Amino acid sequence: MNYNQFSNPSGGYNSDNPKSDGYGGIITPPADKTSVAPFNIPIPRSSKRDVFDFWPSQNGLKYSNNDWPTDVPYFSIPVTLFGISFVIPVGHASDGMCGGMAYAVRDLYEAGILPPTSRMNPIPNSPAWNFLYARLVQSFNIPLGILKYITWMDYKRHAVAVGANGVSWMTIMEAMPILRTTIDSGHLCPLGLVFAEISVSDTDSVSKLISAITSKIGQNHQVLAWGYSIDGPVTTVKLCDSNHPNDNTITIEFDHTKPEQSTVFKHSKKSDTLYGFFTTDYSPENPAPMFKQT
Repeated sequence: MNYNQFSNPSGGYNSDNPKSDGYGGIITPPADKTSVAPFNIPIPRSSKRDVFDFWPSQNGLKYSNNDWPTDVPYFSIPVTLFGISFVIPVGHASDGMCGGMAYAVRDLYEAGILPPTSRMNPIPNSPAWNFLYARLVQSFNIPLGILKYITWMDYKRHAVAVGANGVSWMTIMEAMPILRTTIDSGHLCPLGLVFAEISVSDTDSVSKLISAITSKIGQNHQVLAWGYSIDGPVTTVKLCDSNHPNDNTITIEFDHTKPEQSTVFKHSKKSDTLYGFFTTDYSPENPAPMFKQT
């Protein structure tokens, strides 16, 4: 099945068979395509590669991560206690679903299907909403993924003095080889972008550390890399960014020649300091619920 066959796949998932594509075919989720690359592989002097026939304006979701409703929980847990029934709200949709949106876009691309054409965000508790929330949770790979964010947010790792252990080094020498290998093999590469910082060693209590983490982890962001280019000392990574739907021009640009020093990672649309980025562990899911937005 090729996504170019379908000019309007929105609403196509209308079969009772959860694996039906709604067009008489069956979707089989692909095997995990996350690539693993060895560290310290040489950076090419010149290279350029995009994922085949992928464009954020064509394959990305049409609605924005900035337009989720305020004061609406991700979901609610019904509880009955001492004969009294009530619900416990969990999270706030206005905090965003960028990780879920990034994973959903890769799910759709891997399945060979164009995304829904609607520019309206799925309504709360619809199948699409619930799917995006589930993918958001999976994108954090709890607890290991949260620990990774904490490690990368620790501001002492941003300092030049930490040398090869710094966030710049980890981005250029660890994350980028995986990103290049993933894209070279024809797959989108999910990334965690680190915009927040905390001080793990300077926090004098566990409660203060937890408070710092919960208040700042949402300042980070998740995107998909769909291409890269290396031209002399400069690396450019092309992004499908849910904060900027339908935009093919979003990039991160940086000088990769001095990873042991604090490197400036320039996001083309966001002026906040970007300390670095890492790849996240992706496993595929059937994207059928994405076409049931109400």
